[in-house]
This record gives sequence, C-alpha cells and structure tokens, in this order.
Amino acid sequence: MKDPLSVIALKHGTDKAADHWYTPHYHRRFSSLRDEPITLLEIGIGGYEDENAGGESLFMWRDYFPKATIIGLDINDKNFPVDDNMHLEQGSQSDPRVLHHLGKTYGPFDIIVDDGSHQVDDIMQSWVVLWEYLADGGWYCIEDLQTAYWEGYGGSSVRTGDTTIGFLQGLIDRIHYAEFDIPNYTPNRFDVSVIGLEIARNIAFILKGDNSQPSIWMPPHPHGKVYE
Repeated sequence: MKDPLSVIALKHGTDKAADHWYTPHYHRRFSSLRDEPITLLEIGIGGYEDENAGGESLFMWRDYFPKATIIGLDINDKNFPVDDNMHLEQGSQSDPRVLHHLGKTYGPFDIIVDDGSHQVDDIMQSWVVLWEYLADGGWYCIEDLQTAYWEGYGGSSVRTGDTTIGFLQGLIDRIHYAEFDIPNYTPNRFDVSVIGLEIARNIAFILKGDNSQPSIWMPPHPHGKVYE
C-alpha cells in the first residue's frame, strides 16, 4: 500500500513519485507535520519556460500540508493560478538577493526543498544563504544527487570535496567538530547548527538544530593539540 504522500504525488503527476520515489522518504520524516502551520519553500517549479506549466509538486505539498504556507521559486516566470496560501517567486537560486528576499519575506522555513538547477555551484549558493532562514528543527532537502557525479552539472565521479556529494560528506565532519584534535580550530555557523544528515538514493535530508554542546573528551574549541 502506498503512503499518503505518494498517492497525492501520483494524483498530481509529479516525478517525486513515479520516477524518483522520493515521496516515501518525505512521508517518513514529515508525516508528524501534516496538520501543522508550517512554511515550505521549494526551489524549482517545473514546466521549464512555459509560464502556465509546472507546479505539480507545489500542489502535492498543498494537499499534504493543508495548513502550510508554500512558496515556489523558479528562474522562469510562472503565472498559473494558486491558492491564497501559495506564492510563486521568480529568480535564480544562485542570486543572494533573491534568496535573502525569500528568507526575509516568508521565513523562517520549516522545510526547504532544492529541486532547482542541480548545478553544484547553485546548490551550494542556495544552501549558504538559505540555511540562515531555516528554523531549528527544520529540514533542508536536496534532490537529484545523481547530478553530483556528472561533469555537465559541475560534478565528478571521482571522489572530491568540490561536488554536492563532497559537501554532504563534509557535513559528517561538521556534526562532529567538537571532537576535532586541531589546534586553534574555530567553529563556524554550520558546525554549531547541523545536527543530522540522512541520505537515501539521490536525496539528502539535513536537520538543523543546536550542535554547540561540547565534547565530553575534548576541551572546548579553540584549544591546543590534545593527542600526540
């Protein structure tokens, strides 16, 4: 039996179900939020350059989260009708001015879904800015991670820190920064606010919260070398 989100997704024809099957992963993590007045931002509305096309996943989220405020960002102008609790914005996910506008106008967000260009540089620019506007306890989701392995998207099939996959691997270190034996290390804003990382095939879920608790073995940063 399909989960409720997958049923809704198939009804609206979004590829989050039929092609990728991301919806069971979303439902497993978000089912407790269904009746909450959350705010959800999705990057990438779909429909390419047709102003009247796309929006399948936005309507999926609307039906799954009936009390939510839902915002869709797309680089192309979109003019199809939406409900009062839905908002369409035009702009590039790589433009900090656009991202700050979204955060200041609609944030904080409980869920951010990056289903945009899938270009590594765009993904990273969106993350760096929008993480500030994600609420504690909120999820930052990155779809279609397969593109991180493809050169045409700025990716690589050779292990490197300069792809989306490399970035996600680096988050494992950020979660554990309190255990670093690095002299004079200074934690940054991501170290102290990434508390979880969950990966399924081609999709990542990053959880925001308070990661400032000190180690029970290492002294607080910055400190000198502890183990030789």
